[in-house]
Amino acid sequence: AGLLMNVLLTVSGDKSIIQEILFPENRIDIPGCLGSFGFMMFWFLNGVKMDVNTIFKAEAHARLTGVAAAALPITVGLLLYKYKSLENRPLKAIEYNTLLLMESLTSFSEIARLLLDLGMNHSSVGQVALSTSVVSSTVGLMFWLVIVPLGFQSLVQGVGLLLQMFFFIVIVFAVVRPIMFKVIIRKREGRPIEDKYIYVILVMVFLSCMYWDGLEQFPALGAFILGLSIPNEHPIGSALVERLESFNFGIVLPLFMSASMLRSDIRVWKDILTFYSTNDKKLAVASLVFLIFLLKLSVSMIVPYLFKMPLKDSIILSLIMSHKGIIELSFYLFSYGLELLDRDTFSILVFHSPKLIVPTNGDPISL
Repeated sequence: AGLLMNVLLTVSGDKSIIQEILFPENRIDIPGCLGSFGFMMFWFLNGVKMDVNTIFKAEAHARLTGVAAAALPITVGLLLYKYKSLENRPLKAIEYNTLLLMESLTSFSEIARLLLDLGMNHSSVGQVALSTSVVSSTVGLMFWLVIVPLGFQSLVQGVGLLLQMFFFIVIVFAVVRPIMFKVIIRKREGRPIEDKYIYVILVMVFLSCMYWDGLEQFPALGAFILGLSIPNEHPIGSALVERLESFNFGIVLPLFMSASMLRSDIRVWKDILTFYSTNDKKLAVASLVFLIFLLKLSVSMIVPYLFKMPLKDSIILSLIMSHKGIIELSFYLFSYGLELLDRDTFSILVFHSPKLIVPTNGDPISL
């Protein structure tokens, strides 16, 4: 829907009635605000459903694949950027690092949703993919924590930011999580959680996002970390998922997707699709995205195959690990809002993010 409305805006022009309806001047963007709320709850619920213990339970080939699938593209990308001379770099360092990091990672939430949609979440390949994606997400967060202080001219500022992040994580896991377990113990077996606990948790979600936004970092990451601290078993974790997920996925979150597509520019693909461009930056972004995709696809197939996984299962695993979705899209939108990415780069990344995977006789086929 967002893409179709984008086409209408492109055809009708910037001063049309459609532009006035979708982007009214001096008014609150209500669909955008609701979409951001849905996106924030999406990250929180993913944190609630994610089991960190999966990392320690994962088999050796799953852990190694997860590390390699994230580390190899990032390492190759950094070496390529250092190899290019300063005057021949079409992308700034902050743009390049943002693009490289998000394209190299594999989100556990995206993989879990994909496997559920394909009906593969209980298969052997699905279990390996879940473990691998958890490890890859963890490696990605570690890379992110390393890159954050490098973005500051002063090392003191970078270290100060890391300390503030660490303070939040300590409070969440040392204070909030024990309180949640005490609430579970006090509840009688089989009794539903009271509404007041749900409301308090929702307030904490908003405060977490405000804290990370005050640090000028990705706000939804605060909601995600808070979700990790919430026990995912009955009655709290299951009650949160039951009450919020269906409404959020079915009604609110699609507004975020549409708002993201509306902010892109479909005209940037004209030169790339015709293999002709006077803008080196567009080709650099598209080439880097394609290179990272090939690296992730290759390493996610070769490493499991070396551990005696059947070739067919290794190929399926590599396709699953190369999947992109709303997590990456949301980070691109956040980076675009902070002007870390320009509109052309954002548009290329938006149109690249959805990789369609459909089940055919139980096997996913990448189109």
